[in-house]
Amino acid sequence: MYGYTYGQLRHEEQKLYRARGIKVINFQQIAPNIITDQNKNRTLQDHEIHPTAETAQKLGYALAKKIAD
Repeated sequence: MYGYTYGQLRHEEQKLYRARGIKVINFQQIAPNIITDQNKNRTLQDHEIHPTAETAQKLGYALAKKIAD
């Protein structure tokens, strides 16, 4: 609809954040089984981008574990 894919948007956002010194967290690297193609209708509130509260909590725990390690 806007002339770019969601993947292209994510890539450009990451470039911008890194250029500004902002740490980018890739949850697919640190917690690849929390959100998958098979469960996205249950784990993502809008089935595309925004996690449900339960999923956000799981992502937070995964991030805290990664920081603690």
